[in-house]
This record gives sequence, structure tokens and C-alpha cells, in this order.
Amino acid sequence: MAGTHYSFQKWLKYAECMSQGMSVRRTAQEVGISVPTAFYWRHKILTALRNLPKPSLTGIVEADETFFLESQKGQRNLPRQPRRRGASAPLRGISHHQVCVLVARDRQTSTVSGVVGRGRVTAQQIEAALDDVLHDCVLCSDAAAGYRKYASTKKIPLQVLNATRGAKKYGLYHPLRAIIDPGAEAGENVHVNPAGKGSWENPSGVCLFPGRRPSGRGAWRMGGETVLRGVAPTPEPPERSVEVPPRARVATLHLMVGLPCSGKTTLARELEARHNALRLTADEWHIRLFGQDYGEGMSKSDEAQHDDRHNLVASLMWDVAARVLVLGVDVVFDLGCWVRSERDDYRSQTHALGAAFKIHFTETPEDVLLERLRIRNSQPGSTFLIPEGKLREWMRLFEPPSRDELE
Repeated sequence: MAGTHYSFQKWLKYAECMSQGMSVRRTAQEVGISVPTAFYWRHKILTALRNLPKPSLTGIVEADETFFLESQKGQRNLPRQPRRRGASAPLRGISHHQVCVLVARDRQTSTVSGVVGRGRVTAQQIEAALDDVLHDCVLCSDAAAGYRKYASTKKIPLQVLNATRGAKKYGLYHPLRAIIDPGAEAGENVHVNPAGKGSWENPSGVCLFPGRRPSGRGAWRMGGETVLRGVAPTPEPPERSVEVPPRARVATLHLMVGLPCSGKTTLARELEARHNALRLTADEWHIRLFGQDYGEGMSKSDEAQHDDRHNLVASLMWDVAARVLVLGVDVVFDLGCWVRSERDDYRSQTHALGAAFKIHFTETPEDVLLERLRIRNSQPGSTFLIPEGKLREWMRLFEPPSRDELE
């Protein structure tokens, strides 16, 4: 907007007209500017949007394509026979007569979209569009061969759902269903609806893809060569019931809560076998990595070092747990989690991954805890030697889970 002679309110009005799908001429009338100025403003906004950095996509990333019938409107030497506006493609199905728009989105709603070519998407086109934005992710797509080749080449985990065979969902995964949303702001351009594509409304010449020049009703020009034209998609078929294999259910994080000697690890092993889950026990990891670094006669610096190491172990365990949950496998997280704030944090992070969350509280009387501690300390092994005074101190600090946490 540098150097503009018009008020900020006019620019806001102009952006509102763009978002409503108005043509350049109608927008000029609404805002009170000339048609050439309206055309220039549109491209100034689209150029700015095109130069915005792409967001990073992490976790579960769903990708899909949508197609527009190609048009050569305005070209003098057509490589094919001319057709009337709104006519169907000369070939059935997806062909080089259609332009492919690739859309990818993660569970944090970060979205990347753009025109990648004509016809079915290829591994090279996927790489050019997504290679610099995918980080530590699981790619979820349909059965297109391009995704398989790209994922295999780049060593990216791929979850394929073949919609033609009725696989609309598999555990945490479902394929992205994307349409171009004429009601979105210019440049934002993608409305993602996992439940279905919905209906198409003609955007009346609004150039929703940055860098594409409007060229008539419902059409876009790509680099002065290709024009996209919106075509109403066929209605979605009725939902088909699909029998999902037992392992395709949503993964669950089983969080073990309780004091030392309360029986957390014993119950964790039972849950591990019952749910065919991955068990992560903090003490086992800590002793394997750092040895027995806790016990009688510790200085404050030694205790602080132990706590730092334990926090590092907990962070590493969560990285593994998050990855496994995304893959659809249950995790038994045997950490203790003495305070509610810590439990709430794990709950929110688990739900952000699309997984379920359940607390298992091993409530044990204090006298039983102390008796078990004496037995435990007399048989050192894969557990820490804990002074009785420390356990009594931890009893005062412990916040038992409330009823609403356990529900």
C-alpha cells in the first residue's frame, strides 16, 4: 500500500469485494475506483500473497488434488479443437485437459496449495510442491501412484486410503477433501472439508490463486498460458459403511499416575499386554542411560543433575510416544505425573495429535507405600534407591487426580 492515494477504508472495501467473488468491473463500482485501478489493486494484493512464506507441515499431513478443466481462452493458435465455455473435456476421467491443484494440510490447520501441472499428479510435482514444507510427518493420501513413489524416495511414512474401495477412514487417518472456496479471501483459496467436497459455486472471475490472472467468468490464467475454469463436481455418493480392522481404531495414551511403590509399573505391564501397546517407563530409561544416580547422601547439585536428566528422559519419551500415537498404536506412559498441570499438558498434547487419553491412578495407602519402599530398597535393580524421608516429602507434594480427570 506504499504510495497509495486512496484511504485505507477503500482498500478494506476492495478486499471485502474480492472475498465475495465480485468481478473487477463490479468491484470498481462498489469501491468507487476505475476499472484499471481495480485490476492493478487485485494484482498488487495477489503478488503480496504469493510472496508469503509457506508454512511448515508436521504430524499427520493430509494431501489430495482437485482438478479444473483447462481452457486456452485468448490464445490464437490452439493446440486442440475449440470448445464452448462450460463444455466437458474431450476425454473421460482425468487427462492432460485438466489442471491439477495440490492441497496439503496438517492437524494444526497449516495449509499449502497450488497448481502443480496437468493431468494426474506425479512424484516430481509433489516433491516440487511439498519437499520444503514437510517436516517429521506422516503423509496421508489416496491411492495415487505419485504419492507412493514420492514417499518411498523421500523415506516419508505414508498412510494410503483407497476411497474407491470405501476406505474413507483408517484410525487417525482420513484423506483430505479439498475444494476451492469462493468465499475465502484471495490467496487463502482453500476450504478443507474432511467430510466431503460439498457444492461448487462459480467464483465469477475472482482470481483465488496468487499469480493467476482473471480471464472471464470462473476462469484463471496461469503464466499467460493456461486458463482454469471451474466445473461443478459430481455429487458425493452416499456414505458407505466400512468394516474397519480392529487395529484401525484411534490410538490411546494411557498415562500412569501415582507415587513410587504404588504399583504403576506393574499395572503398566498389564496394560501393555492387554492393549498390545508400547510401554515407556521413565525409571528404566533413566537407569539405562545414566545409571543409579539417586540415593542416600546426595548433595543438592547431584539431586539437581538427576532432575535435569529425568526431565530429559521424559522429553525423549514423549517424542517417541507422539510418533507412535500418530502411527495408530497405543502407548502406556509410565511417568508418575504428580501434579495436575503436568497431566493437563499431556492431555492437551495427546488430543492435538488426534489420539485418546486415559489416566490410570494407582492409589495406595501410605503405610503400604512405606513397606513396599523398604522391600524395594533391599533389592536394588532396575529401580532407584529412594530414602524414606524423600518418599514422605513427595507424599505431601502429590496431587491426586480429581474425579473429572479420571472420567
